[in-house]
Amino acid sequence: MPEEIEKITLREIAARLSGLVHASLVGRLRSSEIVAELRAVADWIEGGTKPARPVKEEVTTQVELELFQYWVARFNKPRTRFTPERRRVLRARLRDGYTPEDIRRAIDGCKASPFHNGENDRETEYNDITLICRNGTNVERFRDAAKEGQIRPLAVTTNEVDEAQVERLTQDGQEALKKGDMNAYNRTQEEIRRLRAGGRDAGGGQRQAG
Repeated sequence: MPEEIEKITLREIAARLSGLVHASLVGRLRSSEIVAELRAVADWIEGGTKPARPVKEEVTTQVELELFQYWVARFNKPRTRFTPERRRVLRARLRDGYTPEDIRRAIDGCKASPFHNGENDRETEYNDITLICRNGTNVERFRDAAKEGQIRPLAVTTNEVDEAQVERLTQDGQEALKKGDMNAYNRTQEEIRRLRAGGRDAGGGQRQAG
């Protein structure tokens, strides 16, 4: 890159890298997409030509994230990623007019169903959030099942959600070390430190997700 660099260009590069790191940490990008983006940014720095297409980054709302975390806690799936597909079905049902409470109760109803939790002839679980929120019919069916069965909603604490994330990040960090990827390892440690600091600030209070 030329010695004289406009400050706006540096800010654009920093913003793009920041978006890439965030998208990587929450599992929105495949490894091949991360590599391609890093190469594009490197070419930008060396040649001064801005890549034509930036990383596709959809902003996740707090409600979507908390509903996903509620599902993770309800089914004890701490290593599950918040993929674009999972975000898409949550967003679609919210746009249909279903409330966060409707979706939480639908998650509860699915959890209470033995069939959907592996007690079937195939011994297979059918409890992914993509199935629960596949359409409005599923949301209503599971929600009503929770109501009819008087299933108590799960009380999710801030610490429980954070600890699930810390467990996933710790495992990701160990995998990165095995592969010799120190950059990925350092990112997991930084995210763990951020979560730990946030937990101390929050004081470990209890909250209902969503």
